[in-house]
Amino acid sequence: TDISMLSLLFATRSGLQVKDNNGNWHSVGGDPTKLVINAGDMLKWVTQGHIRSTIHRVIRQTGDTEERFSFPVFVGMNPDVKFADGRTVKEAFIERIQSNGINVEGVKARK
Repeated sequence: TDISMLSLLFATRSGLQVKDNNGNWHSVGGDPTKLVINAGDMLKWVTQGHIRSTIHRVIRQTGDTEERFSFPVFVGMNPDVKFADGRTVKEAFIERIQSNGINVEGVKARK
């Protein structure tokens, strides 16, 4: 999942897949004239779980020799905004990064 509120994605080729509620993967995108919109973790937090983050992956098909380019735009919120649970966007971001094993000691939000 992406940590942003929304991820807007233009992809030149197929390869993006999303997971449904039953654990099945479905191919989406691949048409550069179309826009794929994924819900991110921030949207899940703001809606208190009513909208879930899109679980997605990119795969390369066997024998595929052409390059795939994607142009994501991540839409987020001000780092000082507080969620219903009292955490700020910055605190939630740091927690998420640390859960992936990345040391973020001393990270400061940009103003």
